Amino acid sequence: MARYYDTKLKKRHQVSLGRADDLEPADDRDFLSYDQATVKASKWFEQIRKATELKPTAKVVAPSSKRVDQAVEDYIEYLYSERKGGKQAEQAARKYIYSHPIAKMRLIDLTYDTVDGFRKAISEAPR
Repeated sequence: MARYYDTKLKKRHQVSLGRADDLEPADDRDFLSYDQATVKASKWFEQIRKATELKPTAKVVAPSSKRVDQAVEDYIEYLYSERKGGKQAEQAARKYIYSHPIAKMRLIDLTYDTVDGFRKAISEAPR
């Protein structure tokens, strides 16, 4: 028996791999040895992994050219997909990030001073 718990769907999946019997010889079909069951379970888990892999929904941007606004959009998309407050993050991004010059900066060009200046500007902005 192999079991897998899908944390996104909150659902358990299981499959019977075959029978284990100390009296019958393992035939890799009806009766499995421990090693055969392990191989069969690994193949099943690999099928699940491939079936549940995240598919890219947006154009992939090279890390060196990705801008702050693109990274924020990716993060908000992740929050929505995980049901973790995407709407709240999107509203905050519209209010504080997208309208600020930092939004169009490449991530690779950010410095401590740039981020600290942005943070201070937000803390001083009217709510």
